Amino acid sequence: MSKDLNKQKILLNPNFDKTLDRFTLFAIMWVLAVFFHMIHRSDIVSGIVPVLTVLAGVYVLLDPSKDIRLILFSALHVGVYLIHAPNTSNHAFFAFCVDMTILLVYGFNYLKSNPDRKHFFWKLNPIIKWFTIILYFFAVFHKLNSNYLDPSSCGGSILIDRLLNNKAAVSILGVISADTIQFLKYFNIYSSLLLEMLIPILLLHRKFAWLGCFLGIVLHATLGFVYFWHFTPLLYALYVLFLPDVFYTKIFGLYRNSQMLRKGIKYSLLSLFVIIPILFVSSFYFPIIENELGNFSRNSGRGWALGINIRTFIGWLPFLVYTSIFTYFVVLFARGSQNKFIYKLPLAYYLFPVTIILNGFSPYLGFKTHQSFSMFSGVLTHGTTNNHLFMPTINILNTQEDVVTPFPENHTNYDQELNWKNDEKMVYYELQKRVTELHDKGISGINLHYWRNGNEVYIENAETNEELIIPLNWVDKKFRIYREIPTNPYGCYY
Repeated sequence: MSKDLNKQKILLNPNFDKTLDRFTLFAIMWVLAVFFHMIHRSDIVSGIVPVLTVLAGVYVLLDPSKDIRLILFSALHVGVYLIHAPNTSNHAFFAFCVDMTILLVYGFNYLKSNPDRKHFFWKLNPIIKWFTIILYFFAVFHKLNSNYLDPSSCGGSILIDRLLNNKAAVSILGVISADTIQFLKYFNIYSSLLLEMLIPILLLHRKFAWLGCFLGIVLHATLGFVYFWHFTPLLYALYVLFLPDVFYTKIFGLYRNSQMLRKGIKYSLLSLFVIIPILFVSSFYFPIIENELGNFSRNSGRGWALGINIRTFIGWLPFLVYTSIFTYFVVLFARGSQNKFIYKLPLAYYLFPVTIILNGFSPYLGFKTHQSFSMFSGVLTHGTTNNHLFMPTINILNTQEDVVTPFPENHTNYDQELNWKNDEKMVYYELQKRVTELHDKGISGINLHYWRNGNEVYIENAETNEELIIPLNWVDKKFRIYREIPTNPYGCYY
């Protein structure tokens, strides 16, 4: 009886009629967000699963109102994440949780409730909105540490340093004095904290959600222009969930009234079914295509192409155009109030919101330090160090209390394979993991030289050392990761 009453409330709600438009626009922007990320990471033709993911995304864009197409795309994108994990970023893990939630809600909705796509997205929408709020919470929470608030540290100044190293920015700004640079660093620290606190508050306000969206665009488009443009489109896809129905009505009204635009988009998308397979095959014969489009950057290290290149023209420049169009629509069409409507969701739907909350607190609980949404915060929780202003380190597993420091010279003959530089400390468990994984690959002759608990340690053929070789399960390998720690306390750690 209660389920029928809940369904009746949904159908009578005035927002329900616009649910299909909301689902359609979210599907479009979610696919585009993934595409931008894959282009930036040189991942669009790096393997069969990434290629199929791109083609599935094109399939979604041809008719984004079909929920089963988004399900196929999300399932393949989950596969891409699991292939690359653990060598993935904060926002890649966040996108993985969103995709898994899409699959979970769709499955429950299909089996338990109603296979209609309006009901599916009506239930998905509030969960993804809470994902957004949780992400911003941890973005601010982790920054409340002594390193981030210090302009001489990496956490609070890295974006200013990137800006000053950007040739386009330097040509516009000219020579900047040391006092001005110091002011800009302080401004960056406190303005970022203020904006990241203000944006989610405004997004939750039914009347001022458009302003939160606009401020988010200003903040993250600036970051995208200076440094990382692959993360910003993901936030754009989340922002639209907070905007009123009038925003969707205006956008789809323009689209449906432009036959030429519809045809142009359709034929452009159809051409990708030919272009992507050609690029995939070409990547085996042309190194420049492999390096820039099929060489996953987090695996390739120094071999990844930088500067002006193919990705600039198919990624960064379209990102600027995309940002301009989205900003234009938000400023013109997004003002209005969204009717409030709350109803009960099954507890299973909260699986991944709870997961990302625990994930965010994981550095303080001692579970892991990577992918905890501590982007550019400089928060440190290893060993006896905790630079957070008020959050204690609980270290339930006591793992990150045991830290090794590399010997300044010749700390290992497998530094690239272990991903361990001589200016980075490492949690001992993480060193054990990496040596074990090299052992499992059949690599031999691993030499290590480090300090542990005040003692100098030198080990030859570490792959045969019983203490270093440990049993690992799938979760340990894919999700439980401790980041390398700079020996310089003001070094980059995020």
